Amino acid sequence: MQVRFTMNRARFVLSCAIVRKSGSFMLDQAALDTLRRAQPLPAIPAGRLDTVELTVPIEFDLR
Repeated sequence: MQVRFTMNRARFVLSCAIVRKSGSFMLDQAALDTLRRAQPLPAIPAGRLDTVELTVPIEFDLR
């Protein structure tokens, strides 16, 4: 699955959405929850815009 999110210089998520679903509503929700719990995120590097949009893969290992 892939999640797209926008973050600001304060290192917080402004918006997030699933862009490639896992096929499981619960896993998709868990991915979004994980992103929210990870705040504050690492800082945006100097010289970049004040907000950054990223798309990242998320993989779960179900046991």
